[in-house]
Formats: sequence, C-alpha cells, structure tokens
Amino acid sequence: MSRCFCAKSTLSCLFFSITFGVPFGPVLPVALSSALVLTSARMSVGEPRALFLAGDLSPRVSLNVPESIDEIPRITPQELKKLMDDKADIVVVDNQPKGAYDMGHVKGAVNFPWATEIDEEDLWKLPRNRLLVLYCACTHEEDAGDVAMQLMKKFGYKTIKLLQGGWMEWEKVGYPIEKAKGK
Repeated sequence: MSRCFCAKSTLSCLFFSITFGVPFGPVLPVALSSALVLTSARMSVGEPRALFLAGDLSPRVSLNVPESIDEIPRITPQELKKLMDDKADIVVVDNQPKGAYDMGHVKGAVNFPWATEIDEEDLWKLPRNRLLVLYCACTHEEDAGDVAMQLMKKFGYKTIKLLQGGWMEWEKVGYPIEKAKGK
C-alpha cells in the first residue's frame, strides 16, 4: 500500500493515486529536511520509488543506490556465459566507444558508450525490466561503473551488474565475441 504524506490536502494524494494507479493510502504530515513529502509509492511493478514534494508533482528518484562503483554487484565471465547459454532474460551492454565495439564485443552485446552525462533519449536501448550486465575495457570497470551509477541514480535502474574484469577478461577466457562486418 502506498503511504501519502501531505500537509496540504488529501486531494493531491488522491490525484496522484488516480493518475498513477497507486492505491490511496493514509495521509500523515511528515517534515523531511524542511520539505514536506507528498508521497513515496511504487508507480508500477519493477519501477523505482518516486518521491513527490508537496505542491510539486514531478518525481524524484529515491532508490537504495550504491554509494560507489565498488558497491555495484559483479558477475564473473563464467556466470555471464552460463546465463547466456541458458538464454536468461538479460541484456549485455558494451560501454566502449563505437570504434572499439566494432573491433570486437561480447556476442549479442548492445553498444551504449560511456558519456559524461547519459542522454535520456538513448535509454530506449536499455530495458528496465531485465538484468543489465555492463562492461568496458577498463582495468576496474571504471567506465561501465560510471554508466551503471548514472543509470541507477538518475534514471532509476535497479538490476545492473558489472562484468568482473570487463572486456579483457571475457576475451582472455576465449568466450564468444563478435566484430562489426568488415572489421
């Protein structure tokens, strides 16, 4: 059940409930860092919690996001290969520049190059309802980790893992790779 915290009125909570299909819950005033929180509710299965400030109906993503790249879960190349062999519902994401991706990437991976700031228009490549396994060619998954942090903090993605050892480890163990045609 959603919990509405509204100092203004129950009308805003009811509006939220009808608009987003979230069950209407109790109304309790709660001060939070001198701002009043209107609601904290799951918008739909698999979507992030959204916080709404009183008088402001724009969502603020609020997840248990790792504090650093080191806290993002890792997956070994062997575990990823098994998931791929089992045809698990995952998306492998190569965070290398397009040129490096064309030279070779994990078989079936989509290219989503690292960027200082991810453009929301590019997110169509990355479904929210599937496990994303990100990798790059960095020694400690720095680029993939940065992309993962951006996806979780700014866009509410939750099921992300980093490929331990990245592209170099995948290639080292001899697992399937693809190259762009003509490369």
